[in-house]
Amino acid sequence: MPLQFTPSTLADELTELVEKLSEYNFESEDLESYLGGIKEPDDYEETIDESSVFCFTLPYADTTIDINTAQIRNLAEELSTAKLEGGLECLTSRRFFLRVALIFDDQNPLCGHLFYHTPEESLSIEFTDNGNKITCKIVSGITLFNIMVARHMHYDKYLPPSLAEEFFVEVSFSNPIAFSDARKIAHSYLFELYSSLDLTLEPDPRPEFFQVPEYDEPLDISEIRIRRPILGKGISEVQSLYMKAAYADDPEIQLLFYVKVIEFISQTVIRKETNERILLKLHSPDALHPNSIFVKNLEDAFDELRSLRKDKAAIRQTLLNCCDFSEILNHLPPFPAKKIGKSRGDEAVSVLSNIIVSTRNDIAHAKTGYTPTGFECPANELGGLCKVLKICARQAIYWFKDQGDNLRMV
Repeated sequence: MPLQFTPSTLADELTELVEKLSEYNFESEDLESYLGGIKEPDDYEETIDESSVFCFTLPYADTTIDINTAQIRNLAEELSTAKLEGGLECLTSRRFFLRVALIFDDQNPLCGHLFYHTPEESLSIEFTDNGNKITCKIVSGITLFNIMVARHMHYDKYLPPSLAEEFFVEVSFSNPIAFSDARKIAHSYLFELYSSLDLTLEPDPRPEFFQVPEYDEPLDISEIRIRRPILGKGISEVQSLYMKAAYADDPEIQLLFYVKVIEFISQTVIRKETNERILLKLHSPDALHPNSIFVKNLEDAFDELRSLRKDKAAIRQTLLNCCDFSEILNHLPPFPAKKIGKSRGDEAVSVLSNIIVSTRNDIAHAKTGYTPTGFECPANELGGLCKVLKICARQAIYWFKDQGDNLRMV
């Protein structure tokens, strides 16, 4: 039976689409053979219509992608709006791609699952922001990013446009968004993966390679839950500090950036504390007939609040307001655990804040100009203290998110 196209105009349309995609070196041998009359139809392909599926690939690539006629049309249209930035990011009218590298952690089985089994997509989260339906997920295989690489960047048989173990954050949206907004969403999604799953994915411009161990059995990740990316005033800035700690290999650098997160949020903590304390004073009956005693008490309250702006006091107040010490307690390394002892509540937080500030100062200041306090964490326990600070910073960020745009200080 001769090959038929339904509708009859589909053959001409597909010919035009194939020519357009060939400009990106994205080709399908089967489809081109059908259109050229070289390949005879078999029992399964007597008619080509919207649902017909064809195998496409890129030069030197080890992988292929199967897409149907409707998807071919959509892809060609989307490519006409695509912009590739620095071998790292790609934005279209529908999607944003961020090339990432997984920082491997052999204690996290999810890392092994992603590397060894390389699912085409995983860890998807959907949400709505200002009426725009957004989906974030991790994707691999041939993506639109790789197709753009094949047209606009260097490649050869040693560095093909699509690599076997290559990952992207894909952000899709119902309404077009700006590069800067798409970037914020992608980085907020990376924050959620790191803070919730200990999964560190670092922006990674092409080309970067590293090898990881293989895992024999796949994980069932269908039930894994992550929070929706958070957006709003000041969120992107504080998440950026948090992720700089995640990307750092040196625990000293990690510690400095985690403390920066707490310091950033401390201004909002102090502002909220100030508002609440002063409002209590102003709502008292004495405020209706203020005298010298009332004014003096108000001045004392302002003086006390002013002291909270000092380095150590600001960090202590932030830990008290934003953090759940019961979660932190289980992760304390030996030195902080010994210093805290059986203390709990405000006293324990005060000791921890002393350790954080003293250790930060010891790292940040020149040794000749720094006087030890006795609360500096030993170098061999810095990694453990960073794990504690990661928890503190994560809890503080979610507290910061809950305050609303009007209260957040940036």
